[in-house]
Amino acid sequence: MILPALVATLAAAAPPSCSPLLPAAIGSAAEDLARIQELTGVAPVRPQLFRRWSNPEGGFVCTGGRAPHPSEVPQVAADPDSFEVRLLPLEWRNYLNSGYPDDRNDGALWEGRGISTGLTGGVRVRWKFFSAGFAPLVAWQQNRDFYRAPMTTPGYSQYANPFNYGAIDLPLRFGPDAFWTLDPGQSFARVDLYNVALGVSTENLWWGPGLRNSILMTNSGPGFPHLFVGTSRPQDIWIGWLEVQLMWGRLTQSDYFLTDPVRTRRVFSALIIGYEPRWIPGLFLGLTRVFVDRLPSRVKGIEYVARLFWNESTGHNGPENQLGSLMLRWVFPDSGLEIFGEWGRDDYSLNLQDFVDQPEHAQAYMFGLQKTFGVPARIRLHAELAHTLEKPTNNPTRP
Repeated sequence: MILPALVATLAAAAPPSCSPLLPAAIGSAAEDLARIQELTGVAPVRPQLFRRWSNPEGGFVCTGGRAPHPSEVPQVAADPDSFEVRLLPLEWRNYLNSGYPDDRNDGALWEGRGISTGLTGGVRVRWKFFSAGFAPLVAWQQNRDFYRAPMTTPGYSQYANPFNYGAIDLPLRFGPDAFWTLDPGQSFARVDLYNVALGVSTENLWWGPGLRNSILMTNSGPGFPHLFVGTSRPQDIWIGWLEVQLMWGRLTQSDYFLTDPVRTRRVFSALIIGYEPRWIPGLFLGLTRVFVDRLPSRVKGIEYVARLFWNESTGHNGPENQLGSLMLRWVFPDSGLEIFGEWGRDDYSLNLQDFVDQPEHAQAYMFGLQKTFGVPARIRLHAELAHTLEKPTNNPTRP
């Protein structure tokens, strides 16, 4: 009886064996499955607050016991002189909307009325600390007509959204005819050295812990050209693990929003911070801060970094758009449960009193949970609620 007990004890104490997963595209079935594996204890729990396909690893799957913390999983040491090439599988997606457009979380593909079809594929390479991917999208959208409310405001396209004009480039229809789309898609080039990442990309991003909804950034539209610098993976800072990223991008409006070409270009600046406390494993906190301004802008050079922390027009309703959000994800692998939420605002408070008096001004929020049941065949329960921008109830006439 002593020997079997000793063997069982040693087996329980032995560290689990972990194998790396390939990076999964935002919103793909593979990414969804990898997240479920975190709830079952098969995979180490990762933040999942700021996701991009170009990250150097897709996580791990472990056998032989409860998965350890990601920082405890040994990194797979590749041959530094090897040149790795991976062909990406072709993916062909087709949609049919019989009555009206229903477009969401599908990148550069537009799900208008009628048939919408898109084909993606490409190649991903890695050499030493350099990696790159080329994964374009080619799509055809039938874009059939349907009844819609007319846009009568001067300066806007007849296909612009009359319910949100002046606020969002969200056309009800992209022109009068069927059209082709050729988009660089999930393409990138980056360098990862000493846990610092520097790169350029047009890939889709996802900010927030939600599975189907997010406040500031999802893959519901095409990615945009941007430069980023930050941590390659969460950095151990003794009191926990920290990830930081700075981004600068260029936004170009669609052809079916404003008719004034001077107002078509925007510059995008963002600060992203994520933190996991060392003493509360599985709890992830995040913060995002975004500035969107027109080009050409009077703000240049290093000021694009400084304005994320302070801006002279703050509190004076300046021309730029200031957005921000707070987010939380808490995972309990022993229970197969995770809870998550995000709260954001689309306007800056004038002062502390303004924030206390009207915290709901221009706010949006999302919260949800995910729970797995059954061994070995598992059932997933997923519930998620998203509430978009609202006006303050006590001062509807606020500018």
